[in-house]
Amino acid sequence: MGKGRAPPREFYRSAGMLGLQVPEVYGGGGQADCRFNAVLNEELARAGLGLGTVRVHDDVVLPYLIRYADEPPRRRWLPAWPPAS
Repeated sequence: MGKGRAPPREFYRSAGMLGLQVPEVYGGGGQADCRFNAVLNEELARAGLGLGTVRVHDDVVLPYLIRYADEPPRRRWLPAWPPAS
């Protein structure tokens, strides 16, 4: 991944650490405490992976989906990962 380029989609799918605050029923970690995200962001930065997209995903978008979305959008955008085969 070069400077200014986004990681491949597979990175996010295999990361296993995104969506820590997503309720477990949707396949997330079920952690409502934002400190889990803070630790994740610190560890990504320490590893040299300052991925702003992870922060936008976990710290901006997901809280709105979790709190304000009705069930159909939640089922679409908060699917269990990895998907059932």
